[in-house]
Amino acid sequence: YDTALTGGRRAALYQKLAVGLRAAGQMEQLAFLSRAMRATALLDPTLPTSERIQLLIQSIEGFLAAAQSPEALDAATQAMRMGMSAPDLLPAQRAEIFTRLDPLARQIADPFFTQQIDELLRNPFFANTGAALPTGLFMLSDPVETAPELNVATARRQLAAQALVARITALAYVQNEADFQAGIAAEQQELIQTLLAEDQLRRLALENTANTDISLNQQFAILQEYRNWSALKVRISSLGFGFSLVPEWEANRDALLQELATITRNLDTISEELINRQETDADKAAMRVEKLMWLALQSELGLYPNQPLDELGNQLRFAQDALAEQGVPLALRVLFDSTATPPGIRLQDNNVR
Repeated sequence: YDTALTGGRRAALYQKLAVGLRAAGQMEQLAFLSRAMRATALLDPTLPTSERIQLLIQSIEGFLAAAQSPEALDAATQAMRMGMSAPDLLPAQRAEIFTRLDPLARQIADPFFTQQIDELLRNPFFANTGAALPTGLFMLSDPVETAPELNVATARRQLAAQALVARITALAYVQNEADFQAGIAAEQQELIQTLLAEDQLRRLALENTANTDISLNQQFAILQEYRNWSALKVRISSLGFGFSLVPEWEANRDALLQELATITRNLDTISEELINRQETDADKAAMRVEKLMWLALQSELGLYPNQPLDELGNQLRFAQDALAEQGVPLALRVLFDSTATPPGIRLQDNNVR
């Protein structure tokens, strides 16, 4: 749910969380996380290839631990294709990836996939002509100074959250649920009040920007910040912290999901305007692909509610074709795959031996 986490920070958190979930035996949550790791690896072009491969490897391991062999095969196929197609890999690096996939292929026990890995280990050489996707869309943001009262409200909310965490930790020994809830009630109520107060100020700040002469780049930054807040509200309404915090938001979860979808669509609109202001057709085409990959990732992560992935996949196909016409055919081309497990955005198999 934390949309403020991007790139390597999100990848590192996923990897740490995967280790913890496996150790705790929480297999359902591990499978859910493995899907998020797979989606992030495929749709975040700002990550280095090594981190993307690591996410895919951990997603395979997570699916296997959760007894989800079809999804393990799906993720392994994606790791294989990335190892074959990534334009920045040397043959020795490709061989290392296939070596890491080899024992996982034995566990998955799909004869055709195992045969593919065996062949790749014998000959990890490819004639790849594709390019990496140039990124820079979100560098177009021009942050606006936050109102002092909102900074104060945010600090109070963070302090209240820290106090609640400390109280929960201190009462970890309490076995009786009623006693535990009574023990954290004061800190929990304080956090609720600070959340509601900050929400009011953030709504007011967003409304005020509508009556302010600000640039499109500043609007882009403001809307991203508000979307981060909207995603936090959805997390709270979904009991994403493990317990009830704001009953009012829980009761209005559907409306909060709709708000998140609306904000995401507005970001799509503003980013498209910014893209159209770029100087060259190649820059426009690259940023449009980046934008659509970001939207697809949000959809895969549940942060773009009710957005059909096949529709985004079609848009991605046309956008990548347009980028290729500008002389930048992508090495890691993604498309919607209705045969994937589950159906979603996947790497296209476009290698030439």
